[in-house]
Amino acid sequence: MKLNYVKWILNIILLKFIRNIWTGGVLMPIYRYVCEKCGHEFTVMHGMSETPEVFCEKCGNLAKKGIGRVGISFKGSGFYINDSKKSSNSVSSSEKNKAVLTALYPH
Repeated sequence: MKLNYVKWILNIILLKFIRNIWTGGVLMPIYRYVCEKCGHEFTVMHGMSETPEVFCEKCGNLAKKGIGRVGISFKGSGFYINDSKKSSNSVSSSEKNKAVLTALYPH
């Protein structure tokens, strides 16, 4: 597990280094654009204060800046309707964990 984390960090550092060399030492964000006509998605690198007119690589029509896809993970209690209600015969999570562990690893 630790080795995968180290590889992940090294990949990020390497990608930032390559991007830094590619842009001539100026770090700029990469934006996702979507063509209004054909729906082709592509990326363009430009400064945050710039608002360039970006045209599709395939059909040449105007492209709009797309919203990035971000993974969201809801963890913990309170995200489902059944989390807010406590049943009278509820079992605590520590008791559930003990039951699972004893089932998996009997002594």
